[in-house]
Amino acid sequence: MIEIEKAEKAFENYVKNYNPEDEKIRIKIGHIKRVEKQSEWIATSLGLDEENILLAKLIGLLHDIGRFEQVRRFHTFLDKMSVNHAEEGNRVLFEQGLIREFVADPQYDDIIRKAIGNHNKLQIEDGLKERELLHAKIIRDADKSDIFPTILATGLQGNIAFPDRDTAKETITPTVFEKFMKQEPISYGEIQTNIDHMVIWVTYIYDINFGVTLQKIKEENYISRILHMTDYGDAKTKEQIKQVENKANQDIEEMIKKNTQVK
Repeated sequence: MIEIEKAEKAFENYVKNYNPEDEKIRIKIGHIKRVEKQSEWIATSLGLDEENILLAKLIGLLHDIGRFEQVRRFHTFLDKMSVNHAEEGNRVLFEQGLIREFVADPQYDDIIRKAIGNHNKLQIEDGLKERELLHAKIIRDADKSDIFPTILATGLQGNIAFPDRDTAKETITPTVFEKFMKQEPISYGEIQTNIDHMVIWVTYIYDINFGVTLQKIKEENYISRILHMTDYGDAKTKEQIKQVENKANQDIEEMIKKNTQVK
C-alpha cells in the first residue's frame, strides 16, 4: 500500500538539498504540492478506488522531481536549454534508486515511471497498459491545469523561450498560427518567438483528458489572462491573438458540452 504521508516526508527531506532562497526552487515546490492535490481531486472525481487515488497523489508529488537538479545545474526550467526534466526525474528516481524513499512496494514502479516520462511529451506514447494510460492522463491534466496559474504568478520573463527579447515587439510565426487555427500539433522546435511560446501554452487545452479539468480552466479564465500578459505592438499580431483567444475559449465550451473525454 502507498503511505502518502511517508512519501510527503521523503519529499520534504529531498528538497532540503536545494537552496530554499532560490525563487525557482520555491516556485517548483509550490507547483508540485498543488499538482499533488489536483491529481487527487481528478482521481476522486473519476470515482477511482483508494489505491488509485493515492497512486495519483504520489505521481503528482514525484512528476517534477527532476526540476530540482535541472535548476541546480542549469538555472532554468526550459528543457530545450538544459535537460528533459521528465527523463531527469526518472533518472533520479529509478537509476539512483530514490524511488524506494517514497514507496516501498515496487509493483507501482512501471506506472510511476511511464506517467512521469509521458507528462511533458507532445502526446502520450502508444502501447501503455490501461492503468498506465489512466495515470498518464491524470498527471498531464493535473500538471497543465496548474501551469496556467504558475505562469500568471511568475510572469512572462521566467517562462518564455527568449527572455532577452521584447515580447511586445514580436509576431506569431505563420506556421504556428496556421497550425493552431487548424488544431494541429505544434512542436517546441517550431517556436521562433515568445508569442509562439504563448500560443503553445494555449494548445494545452487540446491535450486535456477530463471534463472536470476543462471546467476549471474555463472558470479561471486562464486562456484570456495568459494571452493578455503582454501588449502587442503589431496590428496583425494583435488581431491574430484575438482569433486565438476566441477560438480557444469557444473550443473549451464545446468540449465541456460534449461532457466526454477529449482524447
